[in-house]
Formats: sequence, structure tokens, C-alpha cells
Amino acid sequence: TNWLWPATAAAAIAFAIFAPKEGIRGHKLKIERITSERGQHTAPSFSPDGKSIAYLKGNAGMYSLMMRVLDTGKSSVLTENFTRGLIPYPPTWSADGTRLYFATSGKIWQIAVSGGTASQVAPGSAVCRFPGSEAILILRFDGDRRILSIVDRPGVPPRDVGELKGDSLNRLDKISISPDGKKLLVLGRPNLSIFDWPSLARRDIPVDPPPSSAAWLADSRHILLPNVLRNAMIILDSESGDSRFIDAHAVYSADISPDGRRIVMDDWLIDSDLVEFSSNGKMREVTAGSLFLEQSPRWSNDGRFLAFRRYVSSSESEIAVFDRKTQTISPVVRLPALGTVVSPIFSPDGKRIALLVTLGAEKEAGATQPGVRMIGEIGEKN
Repeated sequence: TNWLWPATAAAAIAFAIFAPKEGIRGHKLKIERITSERGQHTAPSFSPDGKSIAYLKGNAGMYSLMMRVLDTGKSSVLTENFTRGLIPYPPTWSADGTRLYFATSGKIWQIAVSGGTASQVAPGSAVCRFPGSEAILILRFDGDRRILSIVDRPGVPPRDVGELKGDSLNRLDKISISPDGKKLLVLGRPNLSIFDWPSLARRDIPVDPPPSSAAWLADSRHILLPNVLRNAMIILDSESGDSRFIDAHAVYSADISPDGRRIVMDDWLIDSDLVEFSSNGKMREVTAGSLFLEQSPRWSNDGRFLAFRRYVSSSESEIAVFDRKTQTISPVVRLPALGTVVSPIFSPDGKRIALLVTLGAEKEAGATQPGVRMIGEIGEKN
């Protein structure tokens, strides 16, 4: 007896690399995969010299803090299972690259990248570093108040410097100081807010849907906004509010390298493999060599073929069939990414596959592809 289901890597860390002279804006991303281990890999952050990244690895609710040296590809665990909660926040590097700051359970912690035990810095829910300085900025909640404090250097107690005010700041996901040190970005719900520093005069920029993370570009004006819900990354002008689409990827969190030429990001469509389990407990990865996200597997009656759905991009998916005898995968039909409602099903003779797709998907898929035909509709049309 064999069983099949998706064993999901959920999110892998990947690079987006750009033309060396032109920088980020206006260029299609060239993707280079960095991590491939099991589990969610998210919230990446470049070191000050751009040679390493810190990131989180785990599953929703429990993450470990990791560091990866890019030249060698070696990853190390700095602290295991350090944070609980559905939303992981990127760690913050110290100016000299020897420590990492991170927020969890209403406290700010620090740990040496060489290893050791994490130590508490101060109460807080978010942290960022001032560019070119040892000082870090901490946000903490005091009842309904949102207090900002600064730790000028390691070992010095925090000092309060101001308060963020505004009705829409009911949930704050991230704070970040612009490279020129003149603006404070606050990623909340439903707005992205820009505060002049240190006056804290505020401007809100509506972004729909709210972005999952944000990172300053080197010009201190434009902001990279990944959004996993929209399968998109855009560049936002923080002064005019105009935005520009740069690429389609299901990215939750991203960071920009110090030289402004690279993005490190978690790509949620980069991988998910189908795994076969036999009754004796042995496991075999069916699609281990694939970089697609595979799901919804269904066996044929004779057990030779496996039909499944896979995402080939953020906008397209396809139904494919795996032949256990030849160990090959053959695409059957291409569909919009959100077009398939349920798993593919084999006919009793194994010669046909039935699909249930959303209204309109047949126009983009079946009506234009040989061998595919629509056989009826269910539900109601609005």
C-alpha cells in the first residue's frame, strides 16, 4: 500500500539579481535559489557587508534563527525555536555584523553570530538599526501607547525618544529607518506610514492589499513591497505614492543588499514536492528534482499513473501526470493559477482525467487546448 501527499518546503530563500549598472527598477528578476532544506525559510536579512544572510526557519508558530554564508553556502543555527506566533519578523544586524537583534514575546533579544546564548536587550515588539551607527531603535507597546526608544550602543539601557500616534496603527509589523536616516517607515494595517525623523510628522500611504513586508532602496525615497497575496513585488515612491510593478513572485518578506543590486527573498512558489509513503514506512520523493509547487495528487486505478497539479509560475498552473514505470512527468493541460477547484480524477479505464474549474477558466484553458473539452457547469452565475 502506498500513500501520496505534498511534503512542502513552503518557502525557500532565493536571490533576485539585477543588471549591475541599472539597479533594481525596471528589470525582470533573475532568480538564484539559496536554500533547499525542509520547512519554511522566511524573513531574510542581509549582513552589512552583503556576504551573509540571517533568516528564520521552521513552521508557523515556531522558528529558529539561522545564518548562511553566501560564498560557502554553509548555514548555521543560532538559536532554535526562539519565537512563537504566526508572523515572523526579520532579524536586524549590528553595524559590525557580529550580532543579530530579534523580537519575540514582547522583548528584544541579541545573539552573537558566532554562537552562544541570546540575551535580552529591552522590552519591545520591533527593532531596527540606524544606518552607519551602533544605535538601534525599538518600538514597544505601553497599553494603547506606542513608544519609541533608542539603545545607543550595546550594554546601554534604552532611552525613550518619542511616541507614534495615529488611529490606524492598531497593528505594527515592521519599523525601518531610511538609509539617509531621515525617515521612519512603519508597516501597519491598513496603511504604510512614513514618519519624518526625528520630528515624527506622519504621512500615510494606502496600499491595497497591505504588503507583507517593506525594504528601503538606497535612494531613501523608494520602497520595495513584496506581497504574497498579490503574487507581486512593486516599487513604491514614498513621496508621490506612485507604484511600479517589477516582477511576479509570491514573496512574503525580502531585503535589499547594501550595494542596492540584489534582493534576497522567500519565494513561496519555488518548491513543494510530492512524497510517496509505503505501508512499511519507507518514503520516496516523487518530484524531488522539481522547482515547482506540486499538490493534489491522485492515483490511477492501476497504480501506475499519478495525476497532480503544479504551479509553473505565479499566474499559471498545470495538470501533469507522473508515470511510475518510466519515472517521467508529462504535462496535460495548462490552467490559470487560481482556476482549479478540486484535484484531478482518473476515469475507471485510466484514459481520461476530469477536473472541476472555476467559471471562466475553461476559456483560458480547455477551449484553447487540444483534447480538452468542457462537459457542463454547476453552481450559479452572477
